[in-house]
Amino acid sequence: MEIDYAFRIYGDNILECELFVNWLRHPSSGFIFESEIGPVERPILIFKDELTKKVFGFHITPFYGKSQMSIWSNDQLKKRFSEKPDVLVVKINSNYTESKPIFVIEFDDALQAGNQSWQRSRRAVDSAKNNIPYFYVLPLIGWEKQPDGLSLKNPRFQNAMVTIGQLSLSFQEKTISLQIYKSSAWSELANKNEHTLPLDYKSFNGIVSAIKLTTYLIRSAVI
Repeated sequence: MEIDYAFRIYGDNILECELFVNWLRHPSSGFIFESEIGPVERPILIFKDELTKKVFGFHITPFYGKSQMSIWSNDQLKKRFSEKPDVLVVKINSNYTESKPIFVIEFDDALQAGNQSWQRSRRAVDSAKNNIPYFYVLPLIGWEKQPDGLSLKNPRFQNAMVTIGQLSLSFQEKTISLQIYKSSAWSELANKNEHTLPLDYKSFNGIVSAIKLTTYLIRSAVI
């Protein structure tokens, strides 16, 4: 199958790459998986776009940038990022050069406490300063444990100041910079114990909205 448009999914490791591939495979993306070619550790995944009827190829590119294991000559971090984002997507041009990042994604499985909540803010700032859309994916709610590591103590929510800071950054730099909340296994326990949760949290679809937006950005890069 001939590929109409080619992209690279740079990831801190192959698991980070696969997290975004899962978005492409989601029914809301509008992309239909067709086949996989190339070596298993850095394959090219081929999708058919239901909207444009074009064929898109996505080259999985783990261990990029400053990693000691990197085998990639292009450094998408240079002069843009002081820290390495989890996932960075670029278009491969017809002359085999690469576009600037179309967007970057940070995936976080745990909510941080205290000042640790600001840990990934540098990546949001770097993205905004370079007019690169940034998505920070994190759980809707977490849970703090007792010192024994087994007993539960209190629910943990994202630091509101971090959220406000990122929205302010988006407004100031006129660039997409969003936090994407995903459903959490702790939500039902929090609800049972009458802790605060967003309205209609059971139907929360932040991930679906992020999938639609990132795939729109991919299409916009070639149309």
